[in-house]
Amino acid sequence: MRPSLALVLLTACSFNLGPIGFDIPYDIPEQTVPGNAAANAAGVPIDAPLTPFPVNIDVAQQAKAHGVDAVSHVTLSSLSLSITKGSGCFDFVQDVTITISSTKAGTTLQPAVIATGSNPGCVQTFTLQPTSVDLKPYLDEGAQAAPSAHGIPPASDVSFNGHLVAHAAF
Repeated sequence: MRPSLALVLLTACSFNLGPIGFDIPYDIPEQTVPGNAAANAAGVPIDAPLTPFPVNIDVAQQAKAHGVDAVSHVTLSSLSLSITKGSGCFDFVQDVTITISSTKAGTTLQPAVIATGSNPGCVQTFTLQPTSVDLKPYLDEGAQAAPSAHGIPPASDVSFNGHLVAHAAF
């Protein structure tokens, strides 16, 4: 082995480079949690399914744009929700779960939880914990994400949007 090639290999092995790939940012459209002053004052927790939203990431197009022939896996790197109107914080939330599902008729893919979070307190941006679900099969078929929450309703309407980053690996 030539010394220069050996040095390159040794250098590469000495760094933990992690999975080779690229990140795909995606904005989550705004949603509104309806306020309920009486339920808020009473402290009555409720389940609050929110409106599902599409996750329109074309994996093949993203691969091409990054000069890659194919992507083998796509995982969620991060997902955060940010208040846009209303109370100013997520203190009404006890827990949130985001589930992905295929929009293809007759799919065999089962819905899967891709992120969760609980008890964020009074923060304007709520960062959820991603799971290790491979998003690629869902994105290839067409995907939607459905947030559901549990908590005490805010006294008045609160709107939020979000941002996720998916990591595509070769």
